[in-house]
Amino acid sequence: MQETVCHLVEIEDVLFTYIPNSFTPNGDDLNDVFRMSINIDVISDYRMTVFDRWGQVVYDSTDPYEGWNGGFGNGGEVLKSDVYAYRITFEIFETQTKKEYLGHVTLMK
Repeated sequence: MQETVCHLVEIEDVLFTYIPNSFTPNGDDLNDVFRMSINIDVISDYRMTVFDRWGQVVYDSTDPYEGWNGGFGNGGEVLKSDVYAYRITFEIFETQTKKEYLGHVTLMK
């Protein structure tokens, strides 16, 4: 006699993030903005802040789909080619796990 056992296996989506280390805001529609990419929409309380080398905030946003275009506050001309620090924080709303990413991005003209 042969027995069969069945189990329901539920596979949950896993959040993957990608943060580039450089971007080229030159209007060619390739890497024109700096932003974090995610594979599934499970984040809340998002904030991205970008700083120049002297610690001045050059960009700040709470919209995970808006990226930094290289201009001060996303307006005006693109800032100089340089390395800028960023801080990205968010919460995964299903588990209420808070995440923080600190790093540097190179703006290349």
